[in-house]
Amino acid sequence: MNDNMKKMIEKKAKLLFKDAEMSFSFGDDKIIFRAEGMLNDILQLMEGIANFVESTEKFAGLPNFDVVLSVQGTFYSFEIEMYR
Repeated sequence: MNDNMKKMIEKKAKLLFKDAEMSFSFGDDKIIFRAEGMLNDILQLMEGIANFVESTEKFAGLPNFDVVLSVQGTFYSFEIEMYR
């Protein structure tokens, strides 16, 4: 995965999850994106995750994904792993 593609994926995540703490791990055919933050609206969070997965799948060509989401009161954390 080239640097331009990595920057675009990070930019998309930052637009969708503005107040979250984030980390990224990139491989040739794999992305792992982790985020955590304060929950304002569960529906908005789920839509953001779906938007990220859909746009990244189209942009990076990574059709397979796993999502692990944890919500504890007003705190959330999730990990998205996308791969070929």
